[in-house]
Amino acid sequence: MISLISQLPIHGFNATIHPYQDGKYVGLIRISNQHTVRGVYPEATNSFTSFVLDSSLNVLQSSLLIDTSTRTIHKSWVTGPEDPRLIGENSAIIVTCDTSPHWKPEISLLTFDISQSTITSILPISIPDIPRRPQKNWLFVRQHDPVHSDFLYNSFPFVFVRVHFPTQTARILAQYDTSHNFVAHNGAILPIHDGYLLTIRIKNGYNYHHSRWVRFDKDLVPRAISEPFLFSQQFTNQPSATYEMCMTLLQREEDVLAVVSVNDEDVFFYSIHLEQVLVSLSPI
Repeated sequence: MISLISQLPIHGFNATIHPYQDGKYVGLIRISNQHTVRGVYPEATNSFTSFVLDSSLNVLQSSLLIDTSTRTIHKSWVTGPEDPRLIGENSAIIVTCDTSPHWKPEISLLTFDISQSTITSILPISIPDIPRRPQKNWLFVRQHDPVHSDFLYNSFPFVFVRVHFPTQTARILAQYDTSHNFVAHNGAILPIHDGYLLTIRIKNGYNYHHSRWVRFDKDLVPRAISEPFLFSQQFTNQPSATYEMCMTLLQREEDVLAVVSVNDEDVFFYSIHLEQVLVSLSPI
């Protein structure tokens, strides 16, 4: 059973955390400022607040990150970084619209200095062998070597890419289809003893419908899937009124810690026993 631990008392949504120094956690959370004039671009401006949590998930410090990166900013629907997923203590994969002249979201690598409260770089990643399309919700899977890392690019079908950071390019590493015909968005992924555990968001048209767990083996082959579930159990009877975005999964002893944004308004910490998840899965 999924248990609610606490709510993150910081303004924003789509938060992510990563293990930090001395048992603490470092985190980023998205702030979006909507502009009042429709059709005048950008219509919104995004920014990040960084924060540090203690081992009990209490906030120790937080500060707005100032973008000091030297990059060309293009006119787009929105400006500034959005939807961070930390891949290290000072780096994250993010979504950017203003790095592209084509008015399409891109995936970028962000680095930041929490001691100086600054964003130090934002570098877009290109995929030459995939047709241009909006990019969102890449998930860091593993580091292949000092200059390459593997990411989950898409779910249903599952597509993994390998990023070469020095050239900021990616290529397709593996693809797997299944008999399921879901419209799914990636949530978060967790390394486990025999592979990886993924949470995905299933959509019905433009509406979030529910989440599911998916297990991969160490070769990134999808092996099992769960029944539908919601993190925020209070919304069980009205899923169309709920939008959940799990941005981080971490293992804490025998439990999985999930960092979940609800309705683009609030961020909650949930916990579930890892073995309970694994025994609930069926072959995919």
